[in-house]
Amino acid sequence: MRIKKNIAAALLALTMAYCAAAQAAAPPDNIVRMNPFVSTAKTGFSVNGDAATARTVYGKVQSYGNIGAAPVGGWMAAAATDIKFLKPGAAPDGFDSVDLPHSWGKDPIRLLRTDFIMPDNVNGFALAGNVSLAFSGSGTMDVYVNGKKVKSLTGGGDLDITGRIKPGETVTLGVKITEMTGRGKLQSVTLRSADLDALRAPVDEILTKIETARLLFEQLPRKPKGLLDAVISAGREIDALKGVTDIARVRAALDAIKTLLAPIDELTARYPVFNAGPALQNVKQDAITVTWETRAPAPSAVYYGKGALDSVMSDPAPVTFHKVAITGLDTETEYKYLAVSAEMAAPESTFKTAIRRDTPFSFMVFADDQSNPQIFEPLVDRMIPLKPDLVISVGDEVGTGSDYAAWAREFFYPLRRLISHTPFFVAIGNHEYGGYACGKPVPWFDNYMALPANHGYYYAVTYGNSRFIMFNQQEDPGCPGIVPGTEQYEWLLRELESPEYKAADFHFMFMHKPPYSNCWAGGYYDGEASVRANVVPLIEKYGVDIVFSGHTHDYERGQWPRPGGPYYIITGGAGGHLDDTVYKEWPQMQLHAFVHHFSHVTINGNKLSFEAVDADGNIIDTFEIVKE
Repeated sequence: MRIKKNIAAALLALTMAYCAAAQAAAPPDNIVRMNPFVSTAKTGFSVNGDAATARTVYGKVQSYGNIGAAPVGGWMAAAATDIKFLKPGAAPDGFDSVDLPHSWGKDPIRLLRTDFIMPDNVNGFALAGNVSLAFSGSGTMDVYVNGKKVKSLTGGGDLDITGRIKPGETVTLGVKITEMTGRGKLQSVTLRSADLDALRAPVDEILTKIETARLLFEQLPRKPKGLLDAVISAGREIDALKGVTDIARVRAALDAIKTLLAPIDELTARYPVFNAGPALQNVKQDAITVTWETRAPAPSAVYYGKGALDSVMSDPAPVTFHKVAITGLDTETEYKYLAVSAEMAAPESTFKTAIRRDTPFSFMVFADDQSNPQIFEPLVDRMIPLKPDLVISVGDEVGTGSDYAAWAREFFYPLRRLISHTPFFVAIGNHEYGGYACGKPVPWFDNYMALPANHGYYYAVTYGNSRFIMFNQQEDPGCPGIVPGTEQYEWLLRELESPEYKAADFHFMFMHKPPYSNCWAGGYYDGEASVRANVVPLIEKYGVDIVFSGHTHDYERGQWPRPGGPYYIITGGAGGHLDDTVYKEWPQMQLHAFVHHFSHVTINGNKLSFEAVDADGNIIDTFEIVKE
C-alpha cells in the first residue's frame, strides 16, 4: 500500500512539474491548424457547404427532443387574492387574457387560471405511463385544480396528474403566485409524458454528435472521409420517421442513427474540435491564462514566443475545459501563441502582457449580451478595429447559466475573434445563476472562467494606472447584495483602504445590478436599494470615478453629485431585448437611450475619455474626466 501511495505521489509530482514550468519546444509537425475564425455577422449568419448540411440534419433531430411536451395555454390573470376565483365557471371581471411567459410589476400576489382539457395524445403520440404538468416561474406557486389546492411549488416544479384527469375531461387549472420583490412571473406550464421524455437522452446524444460534425466541417481544412455520408444518412433516417407515432419505431431509428455517427468519436480523439476559445484571461505584467474548451477530452498545450513559437506550457491530463497559465513573461510585451489539444490547433494569435503604470490604454465594457448572438456579434465587429487592451463584461453573458450550450453559443462564439487576442474580465450577473440559487457556485461559469484569486466571483485588479473592482451581487443566499455583515462587504472595505487602491489614478466598479435605473420593461424596477444604502456612500467617500452596471437593457448615464461626483453608467445593451419604459426619473441619472451598444474608455495619463457606441457605430454619448 505504501509503495502504491509513493508511486501515486511521484506521478502527481511529475505531472505538476511537467505543467508548472515552460519548456523549450516548437509545435509538432502532425498538428492540424484549424481554419481562421470569420465573422458570421458579416456573412449574414449563413452556413455553407457541409456545415450547412449538418445544421439542417441537426434541426430535424432537434424536433424530436421535446415531443413529450405540449404547452398549456388559454390563461387569464388578475391582481386578485381570493382563491374562489380559481373555481370552475366563467372568469370573473378583472381577469384579462395573457400569454406565457407573463410578468407583472409591484403586485405581490397574482391569480392565473385556464380551462384545461386533458388530451389523449401529445404531438400525435398516445399518452401512456406517467403524465405531469410542469410549472416554471418565480416566487411561490400554489396550484389549484377545480378550486382545490393540490400542490405548492417554489420557482417551479411538477404536478403528477397520472390517472387523475381523464382524456377529454375539462378542469379549471389555477395558479396563485406570491412574489414580494415585484418580479413575479409565470414562465410556462407544460403537459409532459415521461415515456416520451425518455427519448430526450438519445436525441441529445445525437445532437451532440451532429454539432461536433458541424464543427469538424468548419474547423478542419480537409474534409473528413465518410463524415458527410454519415450525416446525410442520419438525416434520411429522421425523414423516414415522418408521420410515425410509434415510440418503439422512433427509439429504434435513434439507435440506428447513433451507430451511423459512431465514427465521429474516432475523429474527435485526434481532432478534439474547439467548442469555445481560445480566450485570454487574468492578464498580469508577467503572466496570462489561455482558456478553451474541446468537444472531447484531450491534453492542453500552449506554444508561444516573442518572435517564434519556441516555448510551451502544457498539461498532459485529458480534459475538455483547458486553462493554461503562462508565467515568467516580460511586462508590456507582445507574444505569439498557439493553443493545441491532441492534433488540433486553434488559429495562431497574439497576446500582450499587462502594461506599465503610465502607458496609455483603452478598454471595452458591455453587459447583457444574453440570448441574442445575432445582435452581439455585430457589436463585437465594431469593437475589434478600436483595438482595446481589455474587455470587461458586467454580467449576464448568457440567458440561463445552467444551459451548457448557451455559453458557447451566446458568449464565446460571438467574442472569439476579439478575446483570442484581447484579455477579458467578468463581473458576474444574475442570469449566470439561472437554474441555480443565490449563494451557490455556478458550474459552467467555474469551468469557463479563470478569474484572479477571489472568494466568490468578486475580486480587484490593477491595470496601468487604474484599479478595477468586480462584484458578485448573487454571492449570498437570498441575494441581499453587498451589505454590512457579508464577507464581500468587509472585503470591499479592506480593498478601499488597500495600497493598490490608493496608488491608482482612476477607480472603477463593476456591479451587474445598478444603484439607479430609470427604465425597465415587464414590471417596475428603479435600481438596487441596498446598493444605494450601503455602497453608494463608499463610492462617494473613496472617489470612485465610474460605476459600470447592466441588468437594465439600455444605455443610461448619470453623475451625482454634480459636478465632480462619480459617474453611473448602465451599459446593458449588448444583445438582450431592450427595456423601453421609463419608470423613474432619478436626479442621479441624466440620460437614457434604448439602443444596443457598448462602452469604450481611453486613459492617457491623467485624462479619461468615455464613449458609448451604438450598433451602427454612432457615438451616442461622450464625456471626459481630467485629474488634477
